[in-house]
Amino acid sequence: SYPSGRWAVNAEYKVIPKKIVMFHTHEGFVSMEDAEDFLLRTQQGIRLTIIKDFYATFQVNIDYDNAPAPGIEDTDTTMLVGLGYSFEL
Repeated sequence: SYPSGRWAVNAEYKVIPKKIVMFHTHEGFVSMEDAEDFLLRTQQGIRLTIIKDFYATFQVNIDYDNAPAPGIEDTDTTMLVGLGYSFEL
């Protein structure tokens, strides 16, 4: 627990509009007490339209803490596969 500064990026590239979308988001937190202490969270992947408003997502999430608590690894990686439905109000 410490005060921190934050930065964030949210990028999306439509390879084929309404069909294939690549995305990347990340946010970082830097300690205001020790600039060498930081946490980085990223999500990147691809979203593919299957049929009409149904889509599949293939995504990799990576969390990195350069100063983790004792006994905890500094990097956590998660691979996700998801199915979704998109609608507009």
